[in-house]
Amino acid sequence: MDDQVVLLDILDTAGQEELSGMREQYMRCGQGFLLVYSVADRESFLRLAAMYRQVARVKDCTGAALPVVIVASKADVADTDRAVSELEGRAFAQSLGCPFIETSARCRKNVDRAFELLLKR
Repeated sequence: MDDQVVLLDILDTAGQEELSGMREQYMRCGQGFLLVYSVADRESFLRLAAMYRQVARVKDCTGAALPVVIVASKADVADTDRAVSELEGRAFAQSLGCPFIETSARCRKNVDRAFELLLKR
């Protein structure tokens, strides 16, 4: 991000139910959110809508005003192992007015870019 220094405090709940009670508190303090699902796990994709609604309710805004990026992880898996297509993920993000990106931690594909998109948001 050019010459700017940006400090991030990252909280990864990984959808853990034991943290669900504190999730809204974290959301109130949060200034940006990466909503991540695995392209190989349809259930993780289906949970995004509820997570988005929760963030929108807590932050009291939606659409372009809500600092959310939809992130598809494990983009390196074979097409035969995909449960969610790139087109479907992109369409979901577009319906919410959010940026979308596919990433792969294994290949280091677009991981930094996902955070850059969020910081720009």
